[in-house]
Amino acid sequence: MTEERRSHPNIEVEPTFEDREDESTKVTTLSDTDPRLQRPQIARNRAALLAIAGPQSGLLFALEGDEIVLGRGRECGVAIHDVGISRRHSVVRRKEDGSWEIADLESTNGTFVDGQKIEARKLEDGDRIQVGRTTVLKFTIQDELEQSFQKELYDSAMRDPLTRAHNRRYFHERLKTELAYANRHGTKLSLILMDIDHFKKVNDTYGHLAGDAVLKVLAGAMHKMIRTEDVFARVGGEEFALALRGIDDANTRTVAERARHNLATLQIPFEGKVVRFTVSAGVAHTPDGTGFDSPEALYSVADARLYAAKAAGRNQVVSAG
Repeated sequence: MTEERRSHPNIEVEPTFEDREDESTKVTTLSDTDPRLQRPQIARNRAALLAIAGPQSGLLFALEGDEIVLGRGRECGVAIHDVGISRRHSVVRRKEDGSWEIADLESTNGTFVDGQKIEARKLEDGDRIQVGRTTVLKFTIQDELEQSFQKELYDSAMRDPLTRAHNRRYFHERLKTELAYANRHGTKLSLILMDIDHFKKVNDTYGHLAGDAVLKVLAGAMHKMIRTEDVFARVGGEEFALALRGIDDANTRTVAERARHNLATLQIPFEGKVVRFTVSAGVAHTPDGTGFDSPEALYSVADARLYAAKAAGRNQVVSAG
């Protein structure tokens, strides 16, 4: 830069590189300025099995305790709904040094880790375990946040977003495994299909937001009525399904009648009005675990009886004929 430019009183000149070379330079990162942006040190010490193939794909089984049995039996710590799995198929153990191992429990179809059949083997993060014919589990070590995210991801994939009831996909898979269990062990299984009467009229009269409110209230009320082991799902627009274990035909009808009656007494306030609704229901039942060789056959009988309840005047339950 010339002396003339430097000395001109009416010209503001940016300093040159040479003018600034004596200034110190400091690099500042966001994490230096705000401790909230620093990455937390979270311990990855939570072992789990993630189903990556089979009827329960996406489900995360947290390994809690030092010895967890995998199998088809409902008493197992990791209960897997797959007909190719033995009742007590294999066991996962935590050793004294904190590592994990898996051992086969003389299962019918064997236990495989990364494609090799094993009797016992130490598990490493990422190992793939096949139990039975179709189920593949991934052994993983995660932190609390990762496990929580995986559980929420599975839950969102298996539940109806409006009502939080299980969705049709989940219900179909569970009905298949429940029926297989009932047929194998000679136990009872019942299916109740419910449909809201004149639901289109609710939407036309009060609007679709009122219809959504009815669906949510129905699901919430049903969740309060059923047992933990029962499976409740939204399987259509205004159609819901309930699978019940170990209940005979007469008691299944009692459950359906109680649900129908309780739902008919609900009053839903909506924009200064009160919305009420009724349901019709059809019931199918396995007589001591026999009579249906597929979930579709069981579903078809319940659906036909639901149609009969509608044809007979609605707001009623049909369980035979």
